Amino acid sequence: MIDDSRTRPTPVRLSPPPLSRKRYPVHKWRTPLILTVVTCIVVLGGWWGWRAFMHPEANVPPCVSQSASQLSTSQVQLRVINAGTVRGRANEVAGIMRAQGFVIASTGNASPSPSSQATPAPGVTVPVTIVGTSTEDPEVQLVAGFFPGAAVTADGRPDHRVDVIVSDTSAMPLQSAERTVPIPNGVICLPAGAASTGN
Repeated sequence: MIDDSRTRPTPVRLSPPPLSRKRYPVHKWRTPLILTVVTCIVVLGGWWGWRAFMHPEANVPPCVSQSASQLSTSQVQLRVINAGTVRGRANEVAGIMRAQGFVIASTGNASPSPSSQATPAPGVTVPVTIVGTSTEDPEVQLVAGFFPGAAVTADGRPDHRVDVIVSDTSAMPLQSAERTVPIPNGVICLPAGAASTGN
């Protein structure tokens, strides 16, 4: 009897080829990704800051309507802005207006215009500029009474605050002006957080 095990070929077991592990260098894409994220943050932050600077009223809550027969200085919020070159001018005017009962929301400096930098003729004063929601609003008229000859303008702001823009030669506020004005239609819109008016 013949032993077939000697003549039968030994089966060969084929193992699958090893899987190739392709390594992707992390450092090649990590830096561009970080730069992209940082660039997006800087661009968005710059856009938000520019929008807030150019349109500050967009970040201010609207006014609150109230019924009243007259408006007093204690219900009016002012922002006093120095558009001249004399330091401390806005704080000086704000102190006088605060003594008259006005609420000083803020003081600050504006970029001086060519007209404010020019030296006026002797005895000539540059009028104060008053900016409000409307030139006919009671709060604007009340503030204008403290600055005879002031230039009154309107920009439709929603909060009904009043800006007082002074220059180097602007006259100081009158301390004998009326502290109340009547409200023709009996309704006044005050900045959020302002004290309620009396009847």
